[in-house]
This record gives sequence, C-alpha cells and structure tokens, in this order.
Amino acid sequence: MATTRIQVSRETRDHLAELAEERGLSIGQLVRSLVAEHPTAAQRAEWLAADREAVRR
Repeated sequence: MATTRIQVSRETRDHLAELAEERGLSIGQLVRSLVAEHPTAAQRAEWLAADREAVRR
C-alpha cells in the first residue's frame, strides 16, 4: 500500500494522536476508520443506485 503525508497543524496532529491512542490505533489506522465512516456524496449515490437495482431484480 502506498502512503502519503498530510500536513496538519501540531494541534491537529496531537489531537489525532490522542484519539488514536485512546482507540489503540495508529494515526493512519484512525484516519482510515474515519474515512470509512464518512463516505463521499458520490459513494453514497453509487450505493443507492446499486441498492435500487437490487430491489428491481
């Protein structure tokens, strides 16, 4: 898996680190879990279309 760096303020980094530590995760794992919990509008639309197609069948 390729990685990238995201620049945030020290305050934000520290906040992310604290949240991650409370959950027993790395910051990267925390960010992945947050992204999984908050899909984009395009992803939601895609899922809705797939659900509608499944109901039509």
